[in-house]
Formats: sequence, structure tokens, C-alpha cells
Amino acid sequence: AKSHAEMQPLIEGLWKRSLRVAALCYVIAKLHSRQNPDTAMLAGLLHEIGKFYILTRARNYAQLFPDEATLWEIADQWHAHIAAAILDSWQMPEEIATAVRDHRDFERTHSGPADLTDVVMAADFIDGMLQKKQIQQANWDNPPKAIGYLGLNQDMSQTLMRETKQELDQLVQALS
Repeated sequence: AKSHAEMQPLIEGLWKRSLRVAALCYVIAKLHSRQNPDTAMLAGLLHEIGKFYILTRARNYAQLFPDEATLWEIADQWHAHIAAAILDSWQMPEEIATAVRDHRDFERTHSGPADLTDVVMAADFIDGMLQKKQIQQANWDNPPKAIGYLGLNQDMSQTLMRETKQELDQLVQALS
């Protein structure tokens, strides 16, 4: 919208990231978990919904966001709480709301097989490392616990990206 023109590049970048994470969620769920790939893709699309809300409201509170770094710092701190409220009001299944809320809790533990939160966390982590071109520099000796629950490691993550590039590209294109 014209009223959000100054935020458009940030919103567009966040949307593209959400598309990539959603596509990765689909592929990871399909190949490395018992999770429904479509549910995983939806959770991936929604994983940063709180940040979208903050970005669309930021122009109304310019005094709180003097620069882009401050905006992202506040968005990182508050997006999980805001997302939980949004998803609750939309009556999203608890499994999706939990995945969105907890996808950055890298120390999260649970018993049993990999769950939806693990899928979203792993997709978010892998996408972040790939976008920064740092997948080799990531701390693979101590990655998010979700990586282990899914049976992934550095080599498998790179192979996953290589072998599923076409599928990921098709999913991102379909969602764009």
C-alpha cells in the first residue's frame, strides 16, 4: 500500500524469506520427518507473521524506531508474542502456533520424533545460513537441537539444498 511505501523493501524482503523458509519446511517435512508437508509449509509462511505486523505499524510510531537496526531489534524481540496473539485470533491449530512462537528457541528439547517446531526451526536456521553464505561457518558442533531431531547435519543440509533446488524453486515460484 502507498501508506507503507517506506517499509515496502523491508516487507518484500521478509516475504521472500518467508517463502524460502516455507518451501524448505515442505521439503524437510517430506524427507526428514513424519510431519505433514502442507502444514509445515503453512507454518513456514507464518513463522515471521509478528514481524509483518510490526513493520506495517512502525510508521505510526516513528519515535520508537529511529533507525532500521532498532526496528529489527524490536521486531526480533517482540514478533513471537505478537504472532501468538495473531494466530490465536485466527484460531490456528496449536501445533502451528507453537512452531511459530518457538522456532527461535534453539535449546528447546522434547521427547519423541521431530515435531513441527523442529521443522520450522531447522528451515529457518538453514535458510539464514545459506542467505548469509555461511553454512560452512555455522556452528555445526552445536547447532539448534532441531537439526539433531531431524537427523540433519552440515553435509546433509547442503545435500538437501542441492538435491531439492528444483523443488524449492518451484514451491517459491508457486507461492510468489
